[in-house]
Amino acid sequence: MFHGLKPMDFFAHFPLLVFIEATIYQMDEQNEDYAAQGESLPGLVLDGERALLAVLEHEGLVDDAVLAELESGRNYWKMEREICSRLLALRTAQEAGLSRDRPKAETFSESKKSSFSGPVVPPLISALRSRSPGSELSWDECLSVARLKSFDYRLLNLIMYKITKTERDQKVLDFLLLNELLVDLHDDLCDYEDDILRNSFNLYRLAVACHGKQAPYLIIERIAKLEEAHEQALSQLPLSIREHFIAREAEAMESGANKWTVPSPIINESKFCKDVAEEGAKMQAHL
Repeated sequence: MFHGLKPMDFFAHFPLLVFIEATIYQMDEQNEDYAAQGESLPGLVLDGERALLAVLEHEGLVDDAVLAELESGRNYWKMEREICSRLLALRTAQEAGLSRDRPKAETFSESKKSSFSGPVVPPLISALRSRSPGSELSWDECLSVARLKSFDYRLLNLIMYKITKTERDQKVLDFLLLNELLVDLHDDLCDYEDDILRNSFNLYRLAVACHGKQAPYLIIERIAKLEEAHEQALSQLPLSIREHFIAREAEAMESGANKWTVPSPIINESKFCKDVAEEGAKMQAHL
């Protein structure tokens, strides 16, 4: 869509692109395993990092922008481990009875293209403190890390510009970043409970850790701002690219993925994990 390649042209570059993405995926899986155990491991070099850089250098694809995205990946993985370590420590404190029980909260469901009309976001949301007592997590820090998460998409786009010998289009890259942030957030909302059980990086989970019951409002506000910026960035692209993107998005949204559903916040993760484990044991006993 963004690089002017015909389908057959794309297959000429397919082996290299698959190698890059597969290597990053392997490193991501390895890092998630460390994060799940609460291991921060400062200075860790993940398996595959040196091989990835060596191949990119051999192909003549390394420049300052590519190196910057690789560094974004390193920083994301480092902070993923660090933040998940803190979340696991918080869960340990909850197990010791140092935190509140899980409260009930509303579930918000809105159209992904809606304006979120109505009194959904409290007027005081902008005045929320960036750090909540005892959480040792900063919301601003979490947002910064989330922005790094999909660095692999940005890296692949940069590689494609290098391969096709075309000038980078910053408007396209800015638009794609906003699209990636929305997709990542949608995935985080869908995977919220699973990510708690796995002790994985999840922006909504972090919103709950930072701001408790206010987390749904915080997330809804972020969705609204991202969608507004996304629409504005899309309007700046050439008509042919806009039409192609809209058509592809419509295909992807046929399954109902264009709906936002914000789950009830789980304040006490320790109790939630214990409840899930007990329910699983009961079901296993009846098999």
